[in-house]
Amino acid sequence: MNRNDFKGGPGTLTWNGVTFQLVDDWEAQSEIRAREVRTNLQGLVGKREDYAITRITAKPIAFTGSLSSLFTKLFPYSPASIGNLIFPATDLPAVIQTKDGKSITYSAAAITTMPPLQFSPMRELIGQVVLTCIRKAGVAADDAAAHVAVGSSAYSEPTADLDDISAALYTGAWGSTSPFDDIETDEEGFTFTPQVQLSDLLTARDGLLNQRVQGVTAEVRFVPVNIDVDDFYDDFLQLDGSNAGRGKLLKARGQELTVTGDNAGDPVLTIPRAVPITGPARLSQANSRVGQVTLEAHRHDLAGVLQSLFTLGVVPA
Repeated sequence: MNRNDFKGGPGTLTWNGVTFQLVDDWEAQSEIRAREVRTNLQGLVGKREDYAITRITAKPIAFTGSLSSLFTKLFPYSPASIGNLIFPATDLPAVIQTKDGKSITYSAAAITTMPPLQFSPMRELIGQVVLTCIRKAGVAADDAAAHVAVGSSAYSEPTADLDDISAALYTGAWGSTSPFDDIETDEEGFTFTPQVQLSDLLTARDGLLNQRVQGVTAEVRFVPVNIDVDDFYDDFLQLDGSNAGRGKLLKARGQELTVTGDNAGDPVLTIPRAVPITGPARLSQANSRVGQVTLEAHRHDLAGVLQSLFTLGVVPA
């Protein structure tokens, strides 16, 4: 083997009009889904192809100047999306451009895992997003470019303004009553995790053709360092009291949660009704009195109109 025959190197990802620069190594994992063929005498004798699928897992860099549009692309699902098909009639291909001059085009891609967000100046803001790639619309599997096509393409180094990478200081508030109106956390900050539940749509002739949104949920986790045990039990977790009791809606325990960056262009997370559901009181020489708490985003209504589950935006100029 020639010493220069090693293949590899980094690249960029383009999807839905956005070119993502990525934090660290990432991959496109492809799989041929198959069904087993068995006989009574010999057991497993082969497999039949069901369909092919590729999952691209990557962690985008959060540039402050483009955060608003980035949030729109990376967080496409809300409870209003329930029932929607995630792959549109006009395919959105995912294109990997490698530094060594290859373009890898996956014909049809959609986000199937929205990334978590970590609101801490010492952590990357955006976690791993997953794009699922399936066959091109209206094309049979035996077409040479039905799922993926690889070609040669000149590499062009994308611009990268290091001062524009998000590293904000944040203020967290749950309601408007002290001490929850100014929550201090440990160095991990606030971790926001949205989730979308999807169902596969398959046909006998084509296999997987689309996926449908079944549900959308979200939660926030953090370790508060300025909350004592009396406030934790009486006003936060509310294990007993007027809001507690079998059959009561948990939204009565909830408050609006906001996580807001200090400067214009910084991220803003708003959960109109954040309900605490778990959290430990700790007896420790080294740690804060309250450990990691979990809040769920719940729906609530104003005059019979259901409010948003969560919103993401930026601090206005």
